[in-house]
Amino acid sequence: MDIHLRIGFVVFFSTVLTYLFNLFALRSLKPITLSVFIYLQPLIASIFAILMGADRLSWVKLVSAGLIIAGVYLVNLSTLKTK
Repeated sequence: MDIHLRIGFVVFFSTVLTYLFNLFALRSLKPITLSVFIYLQPLIASIFAILMGADRLSWVKLVSAGLIIAGVYLVNLSTLKTK
């Protein structure tokens, strides 16, 4: 029974509520702001896991973080040019 509660917690809080809050955020924020946050979530999760000692830093994570940051920069660059 304990495993079912844990799975339910992950499915409900980590998935369902996150997407519901994203829909709510779309009503009050610009789409670019929300997309930047969504793209940064894996980076934030990796940093948190490393700080908590649940994961280790590797070259793959560093390259992935660089690609995420470059993508966010490129998206923001294109919106700055349209202003």
